[in-house]
Amino acid sequence: MINFSYFLYFYFKVTIFIMFPQISFDLTFFTNIINELLSQPTPFHSAWLLLRIGGWVPLAYLLFWAIGQIYLVQIQTRWVRKQKFVLLAIDVPKGNEQTPKAVENIFAHFYGMKSSFNMKDKYITGKVELSASLEIVSLGGDIQFYIRVVRKHRDLVESAIYSQYPDAEITEVEDYTKNFPRKFPHEKYESFGCDFKLDHPDYFPIRTYPQFEHGLSAEFKDPMSLILETLSKIKKDEALCWQILVVPAGDSWIKKGEQEVKKMLGKAPPPKKGILGGISDLVGEFAGYTVSGTIAGAGEKDKTADAFRSLAMSPGERHTIEAVEMKLSKTGFPSKIRYIHFAPHEIFQNKYTVVKGFLKQFAALNCNSFTSVQKTMPKKNYWYHRMVRPTKQATLFSAYINRDPSIGGPMYVLNTEELATLWHFPVLEVKAPSVKRTEARRAEPPRGLPVR
Repeated sequence: MINFSYFLYFYFKVTIFIMFPQISFDLTFFTNIINELLSQPTPFHSAWLLLRIGGWVPLAYLLFWAIGQIYLVQIQTRWVRKQKFVLLAIDVPKGNEQTPKAVENIFAHFYGMKSSFNMKDKYITGKVELSASLEIVSLGGDIQFYIRVVRKHRDLVESAIYSQYPDAEITEVEDYTKNFPRKFPHEKYESFGCDFKLDHPDYFPIRTYPQFEHGLSAEFKDPMSLILETLSKIKKDEALCWQILVVPAGDSWIKKGEQEVKKMLGKAPPPKKGILGGISDLVGEFAGYTVSGTIAGAGEKDKTADAFRSLAMSPGERHTIEAVEMKLSKTGFPSKIRYIHFAPHEIFQNKYTVVKGFLKQFAALNCNSFTSVQKTMPKKNYWYHRMVRPTKQATLFSAYINRDPSIGGPMYVLNTEELATLWHFPVLEVKAPSVKRTEARRAEPPRGLPVR
């Protein structure tokens, strides 16, 4: 009886705390309610009374939240479908001497795509930040670099590219995915692919292009050479497509990174409680002690040790802090990496190990690395894999074709330097004859040239 009474007391307290966090509680009031519930003739009457006196509040809250989320998804999907996108094919001169730094500067301009929305835009019109798609595609061995953006941002993208590559050729082209398979299993094609995510929180950086320079000769060993070599060997009727989706967003990720740096230095402030923190206190009270008090007591004992934390750090810890601070210093974009590969059944050879090996180059010690999102992989190792494989294949190809960042693995922040490492035009030393390039440099006619 006593345990059940405290359970009901705890239930009411949590319910009212969620809806009205500032209300103080009186045990006598809840004791009277509990006694009234226990005096009912049947559990059904007790449950009905519980709903009548406020037990419906958390259920109604969850119901309205779910309806709100469904409504938002519907109006956002409707708005996105009305937008006009453009696919730009980009060719740079054969004698390109630019490093990935030039592409990093291009991506810095992409932050200009960020929009500002008011309440009407968000909850009535359904406006959302639209993603840009960075793609490297090999169709039958012909490699092409693409950028897909909403049409109103075309001028921004072209200006950013021409500012770094004045001799580049940018052409609006038809979407190459229009003839891609969409239903699986497919009578002609076998396919594979997946999304990739970061192993650790996104404020920890990956290995970037400055770290691929030889220390003595300063020679740049382009990490793109591996994937470009693989793309150049794609056969007729085969396709291998690499996609990075980026969305301009705010700087909330920077605050998380700064908190992590302070934590590593022993300067982290106590976290804010919020609703969940308050509920944890209530759970502690229900168990007979205060959780936050226990934690606070432990913090007092460690205060002296934290003061000397920065002095006792290892070289690896110092390097990690410097790397995080370096990442935080540059513009970041919520991003997602995915690839798809398909070929006729008789010639299909899975390229997953090559793509995985390409991404392993960017693993940074004590920082971050990439790993595949298992739920997006259309495996066929076991019978239950084979059951869901067609659905996974169709979902993956649909996400790629629609450039949809909401499907598949989680989004994570990559800054401009990281994006330029993963997507840049081949440098002069990389021998990739299958990459589409302009044959000659463009030049303005000389002044004073007579014109008929």
